[in-house]
Amino acid sequence: MFAFLNCEHINKLLDKLDLINHSFDKHIALDKVKKAIFYAKKYHSNQKRDTGEPYYMHPLEVALMVADYSFKTDTIITAILHDTIEDTTLTKER
Repeated sequence: MFAFLNCEHINKLLDKLDLINHSFDKHIALDKVKKAIFYAKKYHSNQKRDTGEPYYMHPLEVALMVADYSFKTDTIITAILHDTIEDTTLTKER
């Protein structure tokens, strides 16, 4: 399911979260984070940033910043999915 893991931005986020888990004895559920990344990438797949980069890079950058302040899985996932319902075809019911 997670064949996207060769993306530099995704790996940067996952590496940071893994480091947090080990350095601060926290438990950010990486399996849930990977699932959120999958859905962000899936639903933003046809969107581009002004720079031409895939849009899903923005939520990953937000999640990287949020991870500096919160070590909670739900907070990281919220950062990753923060534009998904607003800017894609995904709805709360799905």
